[in-house]
Amino acid sequence: MKAKKKEFRTWEDLKKTRQAVTTGEFRSIMGWSYSKFRRQREKIRMIEGFGYDMVPVSEVSRILGENEAAQREPEPVE
Repeated sequence: MKAKKKEFRTWEDLKKTRQAVTTGEFRSIMGWSYSKFRRQREKIRMIEGFGYDMVPVSEVSRILGENEAAQREPEPVE
């Protein structure tokens, strides 16, 4: 019997309802393989030591570049 692949909710649903995502959900959102995640792990802020390692939603937004548009002031049009 084949094991079913776990399906994750969309990023839009997760960021509205959660404060952190699991590393599996993070990899699914980013489209990364496990090996790419391991290579980039040192650059990602993680919540560790409370069971499963988690990635804060704010960190996922930062990596996706969603916060840049909100923090940046619009340039004046001349």
